[in-house]
Amino acid sequence: QKLDVLAQEKDKQIQRLEGEAADLTERLQKGQDALSTAQSDIQRILSEKKAQDDEASAAILDRDSKLKEYMEKAESAREEIESLQATVKSSRRSVVTLAASLEAATQKLEAQKATIKRERVVMKNTLKQVNETVTETIQKERNLAARHRRKMEAETKELRDEMEKEVKGLK
Repeated sequence: QKLDVLAQEKDKQIQRLEGEAADLTERLQKGQDALSTAQSDIQRILSEKKAQDDEASAAILDRDSKLKEYMEKAESAREEIESLQATVKSSRRSVVTLAASLEAATQKLEAQKATIKRERVVMKNTLKQVNETVTETIQKERNLAARHRRKMEAETKELRDEMEKEVKGLK
């Protein structure tokens, strides 16, 4: 009877350890699933960001083209001003105003280009940090699971050894 009671207790301990090992395995799988989801989200965000960057680049090119047109028009207006002595003063004011607007637009475009470059760098750094964090987390979970598994295996072996000793002692 003692042997049966001990065997039942040991079986319960083994079942508990096996349950904990299964739980750790499930947690590891959930962590890997979360990593996969995070990586998918990151790729989606990067794709959206690239689309935004492409749109911004197209807008910048369009603005540059318009800026070139404005500058050509300004030059043409300047030539007209020179030929129209009667309207020199008012035409010059228009050209100065237009040039200031063009300069402000150019500065704004340059600032937008710089902002886009900074955002790209920030996104790359963020992605790198996220990947490093996720990789570290997975490695920590794997290490924890491996340590726990080894501990469980060692406890299981100890329990079996104790049971064998007790069985031998009872014989």
